[in-house]
Amino acid sequence: AEEVHGTLEELLPGVIQEIEEGEYYELLTPLAEVGQWAVEAVAGWAEHARQGRFPHSSVSEAGNLGPEDVVFFDTETTGLNHTPLFLVGLLCHENGEPCLRQLLARDYAEEAPVLNASRRLLARAGLVVSYNGTTFDLPYLRNRLRYHRLPQLRLKGHLDLLHVARSRIGRAYGNCKLQTLERHMCCRQRCADIPGAEIPQAYHDFVADGDACRLKRIIEHNIYDVITLAELSGQLAVEARQTPSQ
Repeated sequence: AEEVHGTLEELLPGVIQEIEEGEYYELLTPLAEVGQWAVEAVAGWAEHARQGRFPHSSVSEAGNLGPEDVVFFDTETTGLNHTPLFLVGLLCHENGEPCLRQLLARDYAEEAPVLNASRRLLARAGLVVSYNGTTFDLPYLRNRLRYHRLPQLRLKGHLDLLHVARSRIGRAYGNCKLQTLERHMCCRQRCADIPGAEIPQAYHDFVADGDACRLKRIIEHNIYDVITLAELSGQLAVEARQTPSQ
């Protein structure tokens, strides 16, 4: 597909939010705009959740969690450690409907407001679901909060789907990378997805010149990640029911 160049506001219409730490840019994307597959993926997971089926027995035993109690989240950063985080994607249910919310730092100075707004949203959730969040996303988020001398993140509950996938699937598909499971379990192959290794430089370029062309691809990559998390939660809930407890 031909690349379309333009400003952030032209390519990714959003809303400027302001909190005590400063401003950040918020994107709210209806699932229907992503595609019918996204609508069906999230609806499928929500139905499992309403019936008390989660990918790990300890989750369902922890309380009566419904779709409105769960937040799927994924982060995008400028490196593997000690460098700014610039995007947090959240998929949740608000007023009974799925809500895809992304908090974006338009430059490095907006990292602190993105961090603190994300911290508040995640802290309210009954359960936060991630993929490799135990090792990467949550420690990264906490380190950046500490760097900015912001309050620490306290979660009511966290489920790392990578650990569930490893215990349930092992090496049946070669590895347990998110996009590997997406291909095999969700029967979906991404087209023109930006490679993870290119994301930091693409963001630095956006900050430098204001062209949101490649930033738009990062936003789409993050959207696919959180929706795939929801769909895999439904798929692994089925796997959990079909697989004897270890």
